[in-house]
Amino acid sequence: MAPRWFLAVLLVGSAAHADDKPDPLAQRVGEEANLDPLELRRGIVASVAIGPAITVGGGGTGAGGALNLAFGTVAGPRSVFWLELGGSAAAHKVMGNVELNQYTHVLLAAQFYVQPALYTRIGGGFGSYACKKCRDPDDDMNITPVDYNRRGPAGEFALGVELVHFHMFALSFEGGGVTTLTRQGLILGLRSGLVLSID
Repeated sequence: MAPRWFLAVLLVGSAAHADDKPDPLAQRVGEEANLDPLELRRGIVASVAIGPAITVGGGGTGAGGALNLAFGTVAGPRSVFWLELGGSAAAHKVMGNVELNQYTHVLLAAQFYVQPALYTRIGGGFGSYACKKCRDPDDDMNITPVDYNRRGPAGEFALGVELVHFHMFALSFEGGGVTTLTRQGLILGLRSGLVLSID
């Protein structure tokens, strides 16, 4: 039979070991708080972005607003693939009248998180520019404003930072641009604004 002092040492050691175990609830809360923001997303995601925009080139430079809709899927631990549908309207004056030039694009893009809340996005697709009452870039001698459309391959670059992530919603601030290559030259659309994404 073991001596009483030996049994006492075993009991004290067991009690001390039990006290060292972390509280399961506190451990779970801590793990969720330390999750990478992207790890909170799964499957299909969608986003809408709105903000100011500037269009340069194409004979009708102007400022206005932009709207961008995107649907995508989480592709990996730090990447998202997007299908983007976007456009902007830039106002310019012609003989006292305000005209709106429309710049639209359809893109496939890949978004990469370089930090938990910092991301960059690159994409490619198709862009279209409709200029209303603009000077014809194909005829320097003609000063009469004309309407024309320019189309071609387009590329995108954007940089954003996630400001808030709450459950299935995330709010980010983003800036970037879409460039379209046409036979008449380059058209650049710059935009910035807030992005609301849902997963």
